[in-house]
Amino acid sequence: MKDSFMGQIQDGATVYGSDGEKIGNVSEIGPNYVVVSKGIFFPKDIYIPESAITDTADDGLTVDATKDSIEGMGWDAAPEAAPDTASAYERETAATGQTDVRASDGERIELREEQLQAGTRPVQTGEVRLSKDVVEEEQSIDVPVHHEEVEIQRTRVDRPADSADAFSEQQVSVPVMAEEVEITKEPRVVEEVAVGKTAHQETQQVSEPVRREELDVEHEGDIAPASDRTRE
Repeated sequence: MKDSFMGQIQDGATVYGSDGEKIGNVSEIGPNYVVVSKGIFFPKDIYIPESAITDTADDGLTVDATKDSIEGMGWDAAPEAAPDTASAYERETAATGQTDVRASDGERIELREEQLQAGTRPVQTGEVRLSKDVVEEEQSIDVPVHHEEVEIQRTRVDRPADSADAFSEQQVSVPVMAEEVEITKEPRVVEEVAVGKTAHQETQQVSEPVRREELDVEHEGDIAPASDRTRE
């Protein structure tokens, strides 16, 4: 079953995780593994062993890992192949011409290149906190107050004195009043602060090295140089 899986895989095939999410494309096929090249989502090449391939189809292959977990599977190097597997692979590639493609009349060779595909995900870039502190300051207000002052008025008179009160001590008391300031404090709401968020869109340029295949033409024998035409 595994041999049939490896025989059905094509270079450039789409690789899907066990959750159905696309992981990448096959950039290299080994005797017992396939390679998904590094790019935006992976910092290094991923060597998926043959044992992790669970299914193949016309549109690609499925592996026993998700896109989020594949980096932690330890597939950062090519797995060792059994001697018989490696020999069979070498014989197959030599027979099919994967390492040395010689095109006869009507034969074609496909040239591939990597193209960048970008997506976005939300990440926290910062945080705003609102808090309030109690501070003390000196405040002054003007308060009108009243007070009484004593006025003494003397009026000259000329009348007979009462003999009972004549030449006796007498005392008169007059209360003098004034207002005193009393201070009370009343808490009042003087301001409200509301916090909200607005989304803005901007364009960011990202760069990543990509690979492409170039055609090398080798001439053997006494032949005219091959013409190179591009058809749309």
